[in-house]
Amino acid sequence: MSDIFLVLAGLMLGLSFLGGPYLWFIPFGIIALVFGWLNRPKKILPSLTRPITDKLDRLVRIESKGTEFISLEELIEEKSSQTVLQLSKSWQEVENDVEQFIYETLVFFKSMMPNVYTAAVFFPSKAPGYFELKAFCSESSDVLEKATLSPSHGLVGQLIKKRVSRILEGDISGGKTLYYYQNNPPVHSIAAVPIIQNQQTRGAVVIDSLQHNAFDGETITLLKSVAKIVGTTAYMSYMKVKNHIEKDQYEVLYQYQQNFFHSMSVNDIYVHIAEYIKSAIPFDRLLILALDRPKGDSGRVVYANGIDEEYFENQTFTLSDEGLLILSMIRNTPMERSIEEPTIRIKRSEKQTDLIRHILVLPIITNSDENKAEMVISLERRAPARYSSHEMGLLKPIAGAAGFAFMRTRAFEEKEEQASRDGLTGLINHRTFHQKFRVEKLRANRQGTNIGLLMTDIDKFKNINDTYGHPAGDIVIRTIASILCKEVRNDIDVVARYGGEEFVIMLVDASSQSLRDTAERIRHSVEQKLFEIERIEPIRLTISIGVFLITPEHDDIRKALEFADKALYKAKNTGRNKVVEYS
Repeated sequence: MSDIFLVLAGLMLGLSFLGGPYLWFIPFGIIALVFGWLNRPKKILPSLTRPITDKLDRLVRIESKGTEFISLEELIEEKSSQTVLQLSKSWQEVENDVEQFIYETLVFFKSMMPNVYTAAVFFPSKAPGYFELKAFCSESSDVLEKATLSPSHGLVGQLIKKRVSRILEGDISGGKTLYYYQNNPPVHSIAAVPIIQNQQTRGAVVIDSLQHNAFDGETITLLKSVAKIVGTTAYMSYMKVKNHIEKDQYEVLYQYQQNFFHSMSVNDIYVHIAEYIKSAIPFDRLLILALDRPKGDSGRVVYANGIDEEYFENQTFTLSDEGLLILSMIRNTPMERSIEEPTIRIKRSEKQTDLIRHILVLPIITNSDENKAEMVISLERRAPARYSSHEMGLLKPIAGAAGFAFMRTRAFEEKEEQASRDGLTGLINHRTFHQKFRVEKLRANRQGTNIGLLMTDIDKFKNINDTYGHPAGDIVIRTIASILCKEVRNDIDVVARYGGEEFVIMLVDASSQSLRDTAERIRHSVEQKLFEIERIEPIRLTISIGVFLITPEHDDIRKALEFADKALYKAKNTGRNKVVEYS
């Protein structure tokens, strides 16, 4: 098919050399050339797993809704990965092909009009409101490569500023300044037309001549044909890349949605959400907030990436805070706004930055019966532009899948938590303690460290139940559990209710001295505590503690617990309210 179009292009362009009425074969020949070029065999683009912003042009924009447009540059964000480098290389090949086609079109056009001194094509630059020289064919060596034109730059600038449909000047007195030349040649004629795509000016085709009155209305007609061909060619080429990117993004979306239906923890869900967003949506800061428990009123930032990520990671909040993200969570409503002044995201005391210009907050629905969301995603970026409908189309499905997975996983973890903890004190139970003990013993053996074991028992606890009743006994057990937790390292050591009035504590990386010091500190704290029991005067209690230091050479966990229990028995039989170390 490509060969047929190219042969037709050759025939029609060849006939145009006859001049006269045959000149009208030029636009049809160029159209055939375009279709031949567009249908040539192409390299397959590599699969996209991360967006890029290399040298993407602002020429291509797709109308999505109303007056909103999205460009390839807005769809793609620069990342460092092997896949991105491959796609960047492929994109550069497409861009080079476009530039080469434009150049060849200009060469042919100039050959048909020998009085043309320079023929050039401009596309919008990255700076808003400016045009950049994309390709040119000239007899002059003074043309500035990548020359930039603003609305105030002479005649050509009018195409940007006034959105005129053409420029035709045939007697430029004294040779006016043309800003795409390094020096000012004696140009006397100029003709230019805009490149229009989606009713927007996306570039310009410009020709000039050293002769007076070199161009006329027919020239403008031919220029408009060239502008249409150049614009369509670039548009269709870039659209092919864009469509490939979007197709791959939806494939990635499907893969991540499938991941949510596999067994995972709540933390895995946070990570999967973040990984997907990083692969598909450009941002300069990403925050994920979640409540600590269903129907709770407090939570934390469970994930932060981008600007000030270290500050926001694990920041806590309550639903009484005044931030935008908190409001979105309470109302269960997406919020999007441009930012021109400091905006509170979580609470008033948070760190502020003037780098962010736009924010999107998307609540994740985990329970349709709840008015508020349990989790929200915040995407922020430096650019003030809204997130496109395409980007929202990528975000909403993943939010729905994540919400369902979050609800299911949290319910499972809550049941697991209930099965592993004592209902009265909230401490881990006998079974869970043995699991943690085995894991910690393996780690201690690898690192050559000791484990301290404490077995505690409330002295004369039966008398409390018999005298004040079991509710009073429950108060005592809960209070003792609280004291034990306060006297050890919560994130390192392990406290468990072992049964009845007995507790067991595992001290990680302990020495004989630290083991005894901790045990004495616990015993003293309980001895000094006044236990508040309803309708009676506060009472004092004591505990007895048996301790045993487990060295790497001691591998029998059952024996270790037995030794600590024997030390506890000795403490109770020799006066109570004391610490005894097994020896």
